[in-house]
Amino acid sequence: MTGVKKRISVVFIAVITAIAFMPLIGTQPAYADGVLPIVTVGYVNDDGSYHHIALNADNPYYINGAEEATTDPEGANAYYDAVDGILTLDDYDGASIDVRSGFGDLKIVLKGENKISGHSQFGINVPGNLEITSEEGGMLSIDVGPFDENTYGICSDGNTSISGDADISVSAEATGASDMAVSISTGEYPLYGDLTITDTASVSAEAVSEVDSACGFLARKITIDTEYMVSYQGAGDQYSKAMRSTEELIAAEKCQISLETTGNDISSIVSDTSLLDQFQNNELRHVDSGTADGRVFFRYEPHEFNAVITKATPTTDGEVRTVCPVCGFDEFVGMIAKANGYKLSYTTTTYTGKAKKPTVKVTRADGDVLADSQYKVSYSNNTNAGKAKAIVTFRGEYYEGVKTIPFTIKKAANPIKVSGRTAIVKYTNVKKKAQTLKRTKVLTVKSNKGPTTSTKTSGNGKIIVAKKTGQVTVKTGLQKGTYKVRVKVKAAGNGNFKAKTRYATMKIRVK
Repeated sequence: MTGVKKRISVVFIAVITAIAFMPLIGTQPAYADGVLPIVTVGYVNDDGSYHHIALNADNPYYINGAEEATTDPEGANAYYDAVDGILTLDDYDGASIDVRSGFGDLKIVLKGENKISGHSQFGINVPGNLEITSEEGGMLSIDVGPFDENTYGICSDGNTSISGDADISVSAEATGASDMAVSISTGEYPLYGDLTITDTASVSAEAVSEVDSACGFLARKITIDTEYMVSYQGAGDQYSKAMRSTEELIAAEKCQISLETTGNDISSIVSDTSLLDQFQNNELRHVDSGTADGRVFFRYEPHEFNAVITKATPTTDGEVRTVCPVCGFDEFVGMIAKANGYKLSYTTTTYTGKAKKPTVKVTRADGDVLADSQYKVSYSNNTNAGKAKAIVTFRGEYYEGVKTIPFTIKKAANPIKVSGRTAIVKYTNVKKKAQTLKRTKVLTVKSNKGPTTSTKTSGNGKIIVAKKTGQVTVKTGLQKGTYKVRVKVKAAGNGNFKAKTRYATMKIRVK
């Protein structure tokens, strides 16, 4: 085990050294008057090279894809307040954010959906303290690598705090012969920086190292006080660590850890590393992982454990236990969170004559999205206007039960069309007796849904319009001439279409 610890120490020294002295990748720009910028943002050119933009008090704004900073805030995706040290990102899409050495702390405010990506060695690099917060659910996705050296998603030489309702995901991948991938790293070696996640911030991290090691959260102390889940997934041929602090280490050949928040200081997360040597020598096998009393643990046992699963439902949690059929050892492994969150892609739609099938997103009580392989969705009463249902039927190894989710199909607009026509009656006939005209002679009514009624709204008093039939009567005594009559036609609608009123002007010509 001594050799393993020594190797880990060497790797982490290399990590922090790289963080402290890491330059910007690509050609460094020349700065006017010898003045270094405080913050640089970067993007990838069409040829794959990096272009770096300096943001300072004179030119604080940057627009995605631009080749230089500007003083004009119009359309800006990044704004740097050099006085307060605040960088605001608003739908930013770039390759890196770097605080130049000697300029210290940085606060990042997220608005909208922001992205940092590219074949780079780091996403955010700060030589001092780093604070990330958000306004109105600001999001940030960081995806760096694959890079053939040590790769870092977020790194600061001081403390890092994530607060507000920030939604952050970090992915780092390294592919070199001797490399490390780190999602979030704080503090120089020995680790003195703290990582703090508070409010309703949500953080997920994935670190992948094909050869050496991967670490999701690297800090002196890790404190999580948030109602959402902070998760980590790593894969490394040698070591994969969810969290690494100064004195404690989580190490396993492969690990995938979801850490449920407790509102407490979780700096004491440990594993029994004395078993690691035996595991690597194949004397023991890794049975399972879990959480207990705020600690993540790995268990290595020689027993042949059988999993006993109590399935979760939409209203109750399930659980997984391990039972050894030889000795009868029975141990709680973990809870299966109930599937009690349901979101339709839409809850209200309009009748079209076709069946409506909104997609369903199912989440567990712990906030995780449930894989769609764990359930199937069917529908009921989902064609005609009215109350429809999406029916989620759970299946598989971990879930059972049925959940019905209502949605509404509204009536469509009535497509009725009305236009007036000109009807001619002879004066000699009108002198003798009243003349009757069918509605089709004076009005064209098309595409109406439901029965129609006609109401005269203006026109000569000797011209009468029948409400139910739309028939027009021209009374005796009407003199020669052309008479305009304004008519309101209303389609009553039906089960799938609304009522609709249209107006038209018809003409009665007496000659």
